[in-house]
Amino acid sequence: MTKNSPVIGDLVEEYREVILPARGRVRATLWFARQLASLVRPWMWGAILGLTLGAENLVSTALWPLAPDTPLLMLTLVTIVLGSLALTGASAARQRQRVWDGVVAGAVAGLIAMVLSATANRIRIAMFLDVLQYRDDWVGLMQRFHASGATDLRTFVRHEYSPSAWGVVGPLIVGGIAGAIGGLTALRRSRPSRARA
Repeated sequence: MTKNSPVIGDLVEEYREVILPARGRVRATLWFARQLASLVRPWMWGAILGLTLGAENLVSTALWPLAPDTPLLMLTLVTIVLGSLALTGASAARQRQRVWDGVVAGAVAGLIAMVLSATANRIRIAMFLDVLQYRDDWVGLMQRFHASGATDLRTFVRHEYSPSAWGVVGPLIVGGIAGAIGGLTALRRSRPSRARA
């Protein structure tokens, strides 16, 4: 039996006996999902997010290799990532009642998600470079390649996409800010209910 099994058993019992009769099926199901999500560690959320983004990138390239990344698609992905990191921060802050835990959770999840997503992107480039070079959103990169005088496109692209310090610091900062926002929101929402109780 896993360490979380008694906790999950208690959640199921509370869901059936208390929450479901008081809140109805939809609100009770949302409550249950939130409780289960709070059991998942921040690094796990980061891994789930990074693997999902990476898989989406690989699959969409395999199916539609010449489809450019439209502004709407990029905005949607950014919204999903920031929302996920904020929810991770909210869950961590709610558990220990400290915003700092939300900041750390968001930063950890953000870094792991970005590392896994960037790794998947490098795999995508290695697999589909022969087609990707003709994408509309690669025009600038191809112009830089021709202007550089380099003779090997694969080496040039690998260098362009090589990890940088910002590739580590950026996700930590963005994840920390999103986690702080999620943590502050979660704690602010939980305090009035405690004051009434």
